[in-house]
Amino acid sequence: MKLADEHNSIAMSLKVHVYSQDILESGAVRDPEPWLDVRVDAHTEAGSWTCEEPSLQVSEVRYLIRWLRATATRQPFDQPGVFEEPTIDMDFLGMDGPLYRVRFFLEQECRPPWLGGITWDPPSPPIDMSVTGDALESAASDLEEQLKALMLT
Repeated sequence: MKLADEHNSIAMSLKVHVYSQDILESGAVRDPEPWLDVRVDAHTEAGSWTCEEPSLQVSEVRYLIRWLRATATRQPFDQPGVFEEPTIDMDFLGMDGPLYRVRFFLEQECRPPWLGGITWDPPSPPIDMSVTGDALESAASDLEEQLKALMLT
């Protein structure tokens, strides 16, 4: 999944794969709700960083896909997100002409390294961007394809 603002000055991408400790020698997944390694590449006005940590579960990625799709089609989305370890949070801020203003927060292992590790104080600064509805749908489709490739859909 990749999202970037209209000027490509702010961007965030997520790539998921099964956390290796959840794979048995037989190749089977140990836990029906395995942790997924998530690689985040973020580029903001404050700086750029990358992290790769087991930080989302399959149901949380599915929730993110539903949120992206609902936002892309301007459908109300009032399903509360229940994240085991809230690494990512997102919000729809409204429209800016034809662009969708979205906000992401990256916390825990995926927060900017200059904020001093896994803590909530200070909170991570928001990643705000204005993107097209097609970009949101494309991000949702990409995440869905990543889960399919892992046979986790």
